Order: sequence, then structure tokens, then C-alpha cells
Amino acid sequence: MHQKTKRKIGKFVCAVLAMAFLVSLPYAQVSAAQSVEVVSQEVQVLEAVVYELPSDENRPALRTIFYNGIVNVNGSDDGMLIEISAEANGVASEIGIKDIKIQRKVWYGWSTVATSSGGVMNNVSSVGCRILYPDAVKGATYRILYTVFGNVDGYAESDGSSGEFVYSY
Repeated sequence: MHQKTKRKIGKFVCAVLAMAFLVSLPYAQVSAAQSVEVVSQEVQVLEAVVYELPSDENRPALRTIFYNGIVNVNGSDDGMLIEISAEANGVASEIGIKDIKIQRKVWYGWSTVATSSGGVMNNVSSVGCRILYPDAVKGATYRILYTVFGNVDGYAESDGSSGEFVYSY
């Protein structure tokens, strides 16, 4: 291989590695003097209130099927109020919502700003979960990730997402 070609390949590899390094950097603030200050953000752990939702007893209980995983987000003076509901086909020996992550969109992707372990209820067919995130930023883009699970005639779980939304309270 020619020396010129080797040099071009070497420069290309260096450029690709530099871009990969820059993309993987944590949130940084750059001043006019080009100094970089790394800001670490602590993830909040939030408490969830779990409650039974009204159920329809006419649905047959053949197996664990989730036909509902709804996320509602509202604002108040206290912060962002998140409600997640899940329903199973039939009365579940256990049903719940777990692994809840509140993520804010940042320039390099998504940053988890708060989590909650969720909760579980027994011998019901539907459950709701309420979480208050007090540090929500008006105008920021968020998404909520979660897992619903239950056991009607065998354990099943399903991952869900609110999709992205702009918090505008």
C-alpha cells in the first residue's frame, strides 16, 4: 500500500475515533475560552402510589394478556404528575408496574433524571401507579419508560413507553 494511502486511512480512523469519543461524552458546558466543565446529574428515586382500577369481570381469564398500558402526564405547582395504568385479561394473582424511568432529551440522546420501582397488587385485574416528579423543566422534552407485569395463568410482562412529549405546564 502506498504511503499516502496509509496516511489518509490513518487520518480517517483518527477522525472516526474522535467523533465516537465526542458523542459518548457526558453533558458538558463549553465557554468562550473552549474549556469543558463536566456536570454530573444525580438520578432521583421517586415513590410510587399503586392503586386498583375498576375492572370488567366479564372478560375471560385465559392467559395473561395486557390490553392496556396508558400513560397520562399532567402538571401542577408541585411538578409533573405521571399516572400509568395497566390491565390484564382476567383477575391476576399479581399485577404491577415496575422499572419506571423518567428521561429528559439532551443534545446527545436521553438522560434518565428519575426512576421508580413502581409497585404491585394481588388478586385484581387492573392497577394504576402515580408518581410526582417535582423537578420537571417547562419546555423540556421527556419520555416515560416502564414495564407492566402480571400473572393470570402464567407470568408475562411487557415494556411500554409514553413516546416523547414537551412538558408545558
